[in-house]
Amino acid sequence: MEDKKSIIILSGPIGAGKSTTARELIKLLPEPLVYIEGDSFWKHIVKEREGFGGKENLRMTAAAIFAAAIPYALYGHTVLLDFPFTPGALKKAVEVAAKRNIPVKYVVLRPDMEVCAYRVANRKEWAFAEYDEPMQRLYNAFDSAQANIIYDNTGDATQIASKIIEGLDEGVFDVTTH
Repeated sequence: MEDKKSIIILSGPIGAGKSTTARELIKLLPEPLVYIEGDSFWKHIVKEREGFGGKENLRMTAAAIFAAAIPYALYGHTVLLDFPFTPGALKKAVEVAAKRNIPVKYVVLRPDMEVCAYRVANRKEWAFAEYDEPMQRLYNAFDSAQANIIYDNTGDATQIASKIIEGLDEGVFDVTTH
């Protein structure tokens, strides 16, 4: 096994621009690199568990995505996770990673809620007609992550990715030492 690499969680509410920014960030991150797009994990839930709602599915999917990232990091890859990990889900992820001595970086994209709602309504895949109450609650779930938030309404993924790289280099997003 090679040296362990970090896991970078690119998070934020639905419509924050995570996947668009991830595509630009991939160009800037060093090799070896693994990208795990969280939306691809939703297709694995083929039959819902009775009484198991959106919040539980979000928590379960975040745990599955993070579990998938660990072997890559252990084998020396930097892993970029693209999923709305809430600060609560982050806490559990950091505990798991700490047991394996894997550093975790946490970056939250958070444009204004109106910007997220507009993007969600106008995207090609996974579009939603309205930014409903559960999406608004998810948006607000990031309130406690102030030190890790990038506020940007421009949608310029190249600039945002550059800001993320600067922050990673400066240790701004390191949650294993906070």
